[in-house]
Amino acid sequence: MASCTWKVIVSNKPLAQSHINKSDDNDAWIWSASNNGNFGFKSAWNVSRDPLPSFDLAEVVWCQFICPKMSCCLLRALSNRILPRARLLQFGRIEQDDCVLCNSGPETSEKLFFSSEFSS
Repeated sequence: MASCTWKVIVSNKPLAQSHINKSDDNDAWIWSASNNGNFGFKSAWNVSRDPLPSFDLAEVVWCQFICPKMSCCLLRALSNRILPRARLLQFGRIEQDDCVLCNSGPETSEKLFFSSEFSS
């Protein structure tokens, strides 16, 4: 079974052809996206994707002393991608958005992490 990266490279012929060249002696094909001229999935992945710009706190979030699960949670919190009950109500996934910690008003990220009695 072919990987998704390989399918992207093969399905995008102009992208693939821009990185495949004949060698000087015309005996072999060279993959110009890698240092050694050999095709590799890592170099194909780097060619096929659009890298996102780095953000200011990247070295804090992706520190070697933080487990990856907590890094992902921190990244979601910094990007406002955690789904408190107020957002789940917007998506129609729940009926009420009352805070589960204090039952006083809607549960938002701001309230969960900064302004509730529980977090302080």
